[in-house]
Amino acid sequence: MNKVKLEYSNIEVGLPNIDYFLDKIKNTIPFHFVRINHGILDLIHNAYENLSHFEKDYRYGNYELIANRVIEHRNSDEPNYKHYNWHRNHLDEFKSGLITFLKILGDYKEISPKLEISVSLGVGLGTVWGVWEKGHPYQIKRDKLWNIIDANKNSEFYYSGVLKHYSVKNEIHKLFDTLNDNEFDVIFVGRRYFHQYEKIYNIKKFHHIEIKEFGAIGHVTETIESIKKIIKTPSKTILIYCTGHVISAILANEFSNTDLFGLDVGLSLDWKLRDNTNEKSNGVWMERRRINEVELNNYIDNIRR
Repeated sequence: MNKVKLEYSNIEVGLPNIDYFLDKIKNTIPFHFVRINHGILDLIHNAYENLSHFEKDYRYGNYELIANRVIEHRNSDEPNYKHYNWHRNHLDEFKSGLITFLKILGDYKEISPKLEISVSLGVGLGTVWGVWEKGHPYQIKRDKLWNIIDANKNSEFYYSGVLKHYSVKNEIHKLFDTLNDNEFDVIFVGRRYFHQYEKIYNIKKFHHIEIKEFGAIGHVTETIESIKKIIKTPSKTILIYCTGHVISAILANEFSNTDLFGLDVGLSLDWKLRDNTNEKSNGVWMERRRINEVELNNYIDNIRR
């Protein structure tokens, strides 16, 4: 498997091609691929004036202490957290979910061998889009934070941008073709616009569980119950979701020791919607006016060599 360095960093992570996932699907080898991008990393490093304190907490598995610091910092700096306010009025549930996220991140090997963790210090598009400039305090802190995570738990990580890359390179249809060929039930968990993917990818056994844009974590128990109602034994099923990092960790934790497959796609599929004027997601990464498609394609080609 190729390796790629994280944004403005010397840390290398795995760069699986799409066949990595297709082979697991064809051979019925369940996996739960979880993404981690800049947003959750910023929440954590902003809560620590000195990241050596985070290192101590993380090394010894003091995940509740980390979650408490994140919540306290968020509450003390409300004006700067408006864009993180996805879980408004549900901070208790968010704290519980954040602890689960940290456990998944730190102890995933002990939780389930099916868990696979991926990361980007931006949005998975290298330095083409979605990062601050080199030397920006946020990029420096993201790198320092991940160096601590990378060094303390003897873990293996992948690059979270690969699903976006498959979309840009028009390879993602192979995923859904393979799921159809192998008679998978495909459960999408995400906002209302996700219903479009049934027709876009001609998914035969399509299900959609809609979640709210704001406050979805307050309804995560109902979401899990809805998923369980769809799962049929011995039918093969994959869960494909765009729920934010905390809820994705909750879902992975809930189902990682079952036969359910899990793929945290985030906004990776939105590339297909960039010319859709009827219904938009908030996946601004794929809007033509915001990103240089030639540069993006060149970037993906270069890291694959």
